[in-house]
Amino acid sequence: MSDNYELKGTTSVRKALNEEATLSRRGYTVGVLLGEGSYAQVYSCVDDRRRRKCAMKIVNRRKAPADFLLKFLPRELKLLKKFKHCNIVQLYEIFEFGSKVYISMELAGHGDLLDYIRLRRYLSEDTSRNFFRQLLYGIQHLHKMNIVHRDLKCENILLTDQNQIKITDFGFARETGENEFISTFCGSAAYAAPEILQGQAYRGVNYDVWSLGIVLYIMVCGSMPFDDSNINKMIQAQLSQKIPFSKKREFTDNFKALIFAILQPQPKRRLSIDDILRHGWVDQPPDRIQGNLMDSNQKNIPRRRRPNVPAEAVKENRTDESQVKNCQQKKGVTQIDGDQDTSVSSRRRAAPIQTVAAPETGESANKLAKY
Repeated sequence: MSDNYELKGTTSVRKALNEEATLSRRGYTVGVLLGEGSYAQVYSCVDDRRRRKCAMKIVNRRKAPADFLLKFLPRELKLLKKFKHCNIVQLYEIFEFGSKVYISMELAGHGDLLDYIRLRRYLSEDTSRNFFRQLLYGIQHLHKMNIVHRDLKCENILLTDQNQIKITDFGFARETGENEFISTFCGSAAYAAPEILQGQAYRGVNYDVWSLGIVLYIMVCGSMPFDDSNINKMIQAQLSQKIPFSKKREFTDNFKALIFAILQPQPKRRLSIDDILRHGWVDQPPDRIQGNLMDSNQKNIPRRRRPNVPAEAVKENRTDESQVKNCQQKKGVTQIDGDQDTSVSSRRRAAPIQTVAAPETGESANKLAKY
């Protein structure tokens, strides 16, 4: 066992030294390893030429799936080049060396939104409103460019040192027509709209809005609105709008009304981004959208100091088109013994949907990858 440990450690050191030598020739000083997957690593770096910090994602093309290299990675990089918005992670530079692709991106130093919430259990409505506005502005920017994200979740929302929101991970993003219906099903189960889970063709903007509603609920309530341990049961809860609110805390009527309006199971009746921005809960005099936002009853929480990997860097909790499968929805609902704990402090990262192509008649796309 000790030999295996030493071998693994030696391999990691060798990788780091190789990357340091390559990046040094490009004018980068390599910092710590932020994250590592089966075919990608992410390091914190300093761009010595431009005197700025960055996250360097390194993709090994020899290990990456063919569909990722041919479809998802090129599309993601193409879209990232188009984005110039304060609430969307910025792409700095792309270069290749040997069998590897190097992607320099904006570094968000305060980790992702999920960890931020876990540390505090939940956020006040005022703090959530400030974060949510930034999310809306970022997604509004995408939608105006006819681009949809399709994988919005707390793990894909980063925070800077000044607690500015940065939307990241555009692996499933794509350009779409204004009224185009999409028949490729992807994303994360807990954040997926009912039309996705039922295998129906959908408009990407409606999918993004639903996911934003899940994120908002998690921020304020500190838990998931729907239990995704049983998908059939979750779909039933979504369609009947069985959305729980803890009796131990008080929530404003405006907040609850907004949640019900966003998590509307009928896509045509679901609010648009512009509708949400005009809603009474959102359209209040802004506090401080940027800066160190902190709930008044949570000021003694120690602030995180370690930098965090952009969630787009390592996609190990998702599937890609190489795993395309058609699958049928089971009839009936499996009973679950006992109450399900939907608190974000006790759950793992969001489970991915198996990415599937357009289903045949009578089929659905609710087969999900397990934790």
